[in-house]
Amino acid sequence: MRIKCRDTKEIVYSYTDYLKTKHWRDIRALAFQKSNGICKCCKKELSNDFICHHRSYKRVGEERIRILPYNNNLFVRAFQKTFLGDDVITVCRYCHNGESKNHIKLHEFVRVPYWARQEKDST
Repeated sequence: MRIKCRDTKEIVYSYTDYLKTKHWRDIRALAFQKSNGICKCCKKELSNDFICHHRSYKRVGEERIRILPYNNNLFVRAFQKTFLGDDVITVCRYCHNGESKNHIKLHEFVRVPYWARQEKDST
């Protein structure tokens, strides 16, 4: 597998290495900024060890995060939410890894490719 980062032009050959790139650090920081430091699931304040969760793996290396100006028009805002969705969101570790309803909702429609699985070794 080969991942090329759109903005930094970094090239890596594993998802684990991708999570160490400057591109990913920038995406993570932008997602945190957009969320105002609040977990998208439980609405609690995020600590420094928050998770930047992929909602889609279609654009790894070219993730889409849009910080759009606030619009008073409800139809425009609904369009932005529906069709201009972000590829990543920020969540707390409990919602991402826990046994809560939020965990189930968070992972319900996201199919994680085999190369992106971060399962721990059982040794």
